[in-house]
Amino acid sequence: MPDTEQKGARVLIVEDDDIFRTFLSKFCMEKGLDVSLATNGLEGLQLIETKIFDLVITDLRMPTMDGMAFLKNLREQKKSDVTVIILTAYGEMDSYVKAVDWGVFEFLHKPIDVDELSEIVDKALMKKSAD
Repeated sequence: MPDTEQKGARVLIVEDDDIFRTFLSKFCMEKGLDVSLATNGLEGLQLIETKIFDLVITDLRMPTMDGMAFLKNLREQKKSDVTVIILTAYGEMDSYVKAVDWGVFEFLHKPIDVDELSEIVDKALMKKSAD
């Protein structure tokens, strides 16, 4: 059960895979979160221009703009207060190191363990509310 202060937190999911994006959306909505969706980093950046988000969950490899370019643009726009979780099916150490340098909250590998994801989302939102 989500904490009362986390209900209604605004989450942006940036994921190109329709099935996984739907899964993440349902997962977050069941936690009582307000969910917005984008299919790539460019769409994600456009949404961030119009709405404030507490958490971003983004895939690493996507067409048009991948997760690393998205994260870099996010940080260059001085959106360092946005908590970001990156998901990937690939073990890319270079991307991991860059993501950590750019202040990513967590870097998770697919397939995702739902309990682990739930715990990380809760921690990310608790961190955000403490800031």
